Amino acid sequence: MTPSNSTTGNTIEILNRQRKFSLDKPVLAAAIGSVLEALEVSGQELNVVLLSDRNMRLMNRDYRGVNATTDVISFPMKEGDWGDPSGTLLGDIVLSLETIARQSTVPHDDGRPLTGTPQKELALMTIHGILHLLGHSHEPGTPEADTMVKKESAMFADMWELFPSF
Repeated sequence: MTPSNSTTGNTIEILNRQRKFSLDKPVLAAAIGSVLEALEVSGQELNVVLLSDRNMRLMNRDYRGVNATTDVISFPMKEGDWGDPSGTLLGDIVLSLETIARQSTVPHDDGRPLTGTPQKELALMTIHGILHLLGHSHEPGTPEADTMVKKESAMFADMWELFPSF
């Protein structure tokens, strides 16, 4: 089943490919729908894949050349050789719940808030991934980085409670 956000026409599919944590997929899809609505995104398709650290490390190695796990990787479909010609596929976000849970008590070094819980860190990393899909960047020392961190932090403060605990 693919949840759809009725007010904006966005379609969000959650694929859970990890076994360590239980997570309420309909609640996550609804939270993501609210984030997209707040960003005035409508008529788009978004896939979210939840992976183990092991599989996230492989994906990070294969797509980014970094042989380590990470919290989130975004694959925007509005750009590049594989871009969606119909314009309705926003992209894919891949999340490692293991990394998200582990880093939830570790301060970020780029101005993002300390979340303190896996639920809050999931919210922050999901918002972070969505902003990447929309073209935001956080390359250190650039004006875009400050803009992205401010937007991400503000959205997080307003919306983290919508995300499921795990």
